[in-house]
Amino acid sequence: MSTPFTVTIDLNRSVLPASTEITLYALVRITPTREAVDWVRNNPRRVHVVFTIDTSGSMAGEKLETAKQAIIRRFRKDLDSDDMISVVTFSNEARVVVSSIKKKDAADFERRIMSLSVEEETNLYDGLEKSIAEFKKTPAGYLKRIVLATDGVPTTGITDHDKIIDLARMAAQQGIKIDVYGIGDDYDYSLCSSIAKAAYGWMRHVSKADELDKVSQTAMDIYKGTIIDTLTMRILAEPGVKVSDVIMVYPQVKRLSPSGDVYVLGSLTGSPIMVAAKLDVGRFDPGMHKVASVAVGASSRDIVVNFVTDQSWVPEKCDARIYYMYGLRVSQMEENVSAGKPMDTIEKQLHDILSTDCAKQVAINDPYFRQIIARSMAAKTQIDARTKVDSYTNPMG
Repeated sequence: MSTPFTVTIDLNRSVLPASTEITLYALVRITPTREAVDWVRNNPRRVHVVFTIDTSGSMAGEKLETAKQAIIRRFRKDLDSDDMISVVTFSNEARVVVSSIKKKDAADFERRIMSLSVEEETNLYDGLEKSIAEFKKTPAGYLKRIVLATDGVPTTGITDHDKIIDLARMAAQQGIKIDVYGIGDDYDYSLCSSIAKAAYGWMRHVSKADELDKVSQTAMDIYKGTIIDTLTMRILAEPGVKVSDVIMVYPQVKRLSPSGDVYVLGSLTGSPIMVAAKLDVGRFDPGMHKVASVAVGASSRDIVVNFVTDQSWVPEKCDARIYYMYGLRVSQMEENVSAGKPMDTIEKQLHDILSTDCAKQVAINDPYFRQIIARSMAAKTQIDARTKVDSYTNPMG
């Protein structure tokens, strides 16, 4: 298979005034090729998934029963015979219920899952630690994924948030991604979100237990349809140019923090990855100038701008700026929810942006932006702040 994706860059302006400091927005689209999507569909990825389930007292009843059923459905419907599965529970202490077994060999899997019961405490650190250890038995070539579901806060064992997040970072260094499902209203949103970000996974708010089945199925579809497990991007700015902010805007919204000049984008699946960057451009002489280059994998694209003295430069192309402003406002809303602050003002600013003629113009030709607008309109009707943010940050659904 040839290069499995294409890279395009849209700028809000390709012509800028010379000898003037100005902001330039760039939208990087990484689109999987049809050949790559078809190849993975016909050759699904082998995965080792570890379901890490909170079995503290607050999970008693519908929450735990729904989690059991979701695990069993994923086992029956989504895993292939050579895929591997583990199940780890955590309450007073963590317990490995099913240890690194292939589906074809898991004869009594469902019985073990249905026997799960609750205790009192929430030893999240121990649960994550034992889950990470399960991947020592994973053969080469398997994707490594943890699905963490919790409805509470750490109450026993190591409860320090920084140490728990460091554990997630350690997992990421081993190629393990962690998707986190926060159930109900009492879990620690900030901690759960930080775990997912540290391990390049998804954070999903599950307001009702019966939503677990749908979101876990979406997760398995993404795992099996993964084209590249970990995709990275570099933005190299020329002298006089500063990369001041980079935000992923699709298939999820999250602010990206670089390690040096490298941004980890996560997995490439059947959907495009879109990243909006804000560049502060200093004074350039008239003429064509390269202001930055973007490298994704082995593909590299230069950002070249025509600097002119005539101030009547070409009109703005809306896409890059609108995507960036959308990502910025959603990131700010998520930060406010994590800090327990109101998000009303930022949400109004977001909907003002989505109501502009510029946003409407983008939506005419861009099905992904139409999807974002639809999710945003649906989110606006939600009362619960966490449900709103989940809709905004996960525009793919």
